[in-house]
Amino acid sequence: MLQSHHGVHESMNADHPITSLSAAAKTKRLFVLFMLFFLADTALSQVYKYVDKNGNVIYSDTPPEEQKDLPPAQLPDLIIQPAVKVAPRPSDNTPQTDATEIETRITQPANESTITPGQMSFTLAAEVSRPLARGETAILMVNDQEFGRSSSNLSWTIDNLIRGELKLQVRIINSENTLLAESETFRIFVHRASVNR
Repeated sequence: MLQSHHGVHESMNADHPITSLSAAAKTKRLFVLFMLFFLADTALSQVYKYVDKNGNVIYSDTPPEEQKDLPPAQLPDLIIQPAVKVAPRPSDNTPQTDATEIETRITQPANESTITPGQMSFTLAAEVSRPLARGETAILMVNDQEFGRSSSNLSWTIDNLIRGELKLQVRIINSENTLLAESETFRIFVHRASVNR
């Protein structure tokens, strides 16, 4: 039995009421979103440029009270670059240490060198297997006593030498005074002229 055209229409609406309403709602939402975007874009694009009574150039999204008919300023197009990812910079209070281990050694003078009577000072130089990180320090130990510290130039001048043996060692510590590395201990012999009485 054939249904009338009116009956078929009612049957289709009865079978798909949610689809019809959903499509209409989607269309309405898209239209509202488009209008909001258009209005927001139009509102944002209105920039007014004027000079105040003190001679300052002012850019504003509203014209001044005394110049309500001021036309919007013509601004150049913006060139937007993509953001560059930058690693976060550690604060000065946060120690920055390299994850790799570090080694150090004395390069000058040679182990068991002799300082002659006429020589009043010498320079000790050391090297490390990687640059010192923030918070790391090199310490020169002379006869198991701290002589000096450095975080960049691993070179120390030792003067006012007296006769005898000097034990030299370089240690690397971090900001928490944890020992990270230490060199082999070098021995230096200081000779001084004898005085006969």
